[in-house]
Amino acid sequence: SFESAEREIERSMKAGGVPGVALVVVRDGRVVHAKAFGVASSETNVPVTTRTLFRLGSTTKLFVALAALRLVDQGTLRRDGPIGDVVPGLAPALAAVTLEQLLTHTAGLAEDAPQTGPLDESALLSRVTGWRDEALFASPGEVFSYANPGYVLAGAAIAQAARQPFSAAMRSLVLEPAGMTEST
Repeated sequence: SFESAEREIERSMKAGGVPGVALVVVRDGRVVHAKAFGVASSETNVPVTTRTLFRLGSTTKLFVALAALRLVDQGTLRRDGPIGDVVPGLAPALAAVTLEQLLTHTAGLAEDAPQTGPLDESALLSRVTGWRDEALFASPGEVFSYANPGYVLAGAAIAQAARQPFSAAMRSLVLEPAGMTEST
């Protein structure tokens, strides 16, 4: 039965200050149990449903890496070539960084503040072309340093190599093949 799992979810939510959770158990491709707990936003108190979409945060990096490597397999993106070959308008030092360095956090990019500004499809390219060489704090390949900007730049490379907006590229390269038709 799922009662013990539900009790543990409620206990963990309370202990961790988690406002809401959706539980869906799939067996042999069929939903066998679904239940929602709490609220999607503590500001609005909108209840979570089993169809609520949740922000994945850094888990998104797995999807970005998969999309990039699918493009490498297709021959439209190079793992070890300068990213500037695909993304136009980058500062010279940034243009020399490779996809592999971006995906492995060894590009030498400094971590920055949370993303601000426009969130439309054109914002991705304009954001990375706005960076100067000072965005690098170390030479590429020199150190490991977890940096979200590396995945922002990898996302721009995906959009350019796929010749479509990032969201459409992610949908066609990762989400649809994985059967994730309600993900975004």
